[in-house]
Amino acid sequence: MELKNQVDGLCSAGVSVGYRDRPVLDGIDVEIPGSAVTTIIGPNGCGKSTLLKTFLRLLRPTTGHILLDGTDITRFSTRELARRMGLLPQSPTAPEGLRLRDLVALGRHPHHSWLNSWTPSDDAAVDRAMELTHTSELADHPVDSLSGGQRQRAWIAMTLAQETDLVLFDEPTTYLDLRHCIEVLDLIDTLCADHGRTVVMVLHDLALACRYSDHLIIMKEGRIAATGHPRDIISTDMLREVFGLEAAITQDPVSDRPLIIPIGKRRTCTSDRAVAP
Repeated sequence: MELKNQVDGLCSAGVSVGYRDRPVLDGIDVEIPGSAVTTIIGPNGCGKSTLLKTFLRLLRPTTGHILLDGTDITRFSTRELARRMGLLPQSPTAPEGLRLRDLVALGRHPHHSWLNSWTPSDDAAVDRAMELTHTSELADHPVDSLSGGQRQRAWIAMTLAQETDLVLFDEPTTYLDLRHCIEVLDLIDTLCADHGRTVVMVLHDLALACRYSDHLIIMKEGRIAATGHPRDIISTDMLREVFGLEAAITQDPVSDRPLIIPIGKRRTCTSDRAVAP
């Protein structure tokens, strides 16, 4: 899928966000690297999803700015911003009986107006999105009849049909078993590696975040605790300080990333316990 407008940069500058009188983000300064997978991780309630929504102008900062290619996103129209950034939210829902292809076609909405109706280029964009997500054979199936993994790929296809260079995913593996988690994350990895997309996602699983990310943003209590490549910022001290987690870290045997091994109170090896070969 060809890119139309290469994203030069998404960043926040001194961004604070709150709900009513409750502050959630406090002076956030981050830069999102282009053509890479950035994952936001942190304990529950630390502001991960809030930051993602603020990037998309779904929430407005009380202070600071979100910049896209050096321009404050408040200067973009809603339609123009939707042509540049796409979002797959948590647990999206579709009307009962809606066919997969019709769901994917909804991703073309930002490209239409009352003067600009559906064209063959829209059909081509939908076809490309379904092909990339391996959902073409499911085009006529109702979305509510699909398995969890198929349904998530359908929603990703809708997001891709939007044809934005920057794609944001809010917990894309929620409610999926491990096989389907890997299927979805492999697809996201392909978007970046083979199609030049810039990806930002929120994940809870630290092991998968390390495996599938080029860049991590670690948050704690509405602030940035660390940013960088997983190799550079994942440490036992960081896990203890941010997550309250005691863990060992070793080399992932199938990648160049750190592998986090949680240490429980009892399920640890002892000298008098036999270990199976």
